[in-house]
Amino acid sequence: TCAPPQVRCYHRRRGGREAVFGVQFHTGTLRGPRLRLRRDELDLAWQDQRFPPDATVEFIFSSGPERVEGWVPPRGPPAAPIDYGVRDPAVRRDSYE
Repeated sequence: TCAPPQVRCYHRRRGGREAVFGVQFHTGTLRGPRLRLRRDELDLAWQDQRFPPDATVEFIFSSGPERVEGWVPPRGPPAAPIDYGVRDPAVRRDSYE
């Protein structure tokens, strides 16, 4: 049998990393290419006051690098800048735990 995907997000720090949130879900429950989770649905983040009460995490699934039809990036400046040009594999894909 296959285990449900588990995703963990880390804050990278000099000399290590700190888990920010985690989530595990069954792929059979997905209805379309998007999965949006509220703060109260995220392990660790649900009780972390650093997360705004209305915080969400959105996963967008695709079989290739093309954009999902109908997806529009969030409006307004992000709370944290995102560097899409980074090549460091520890930043781009940091987990197989």
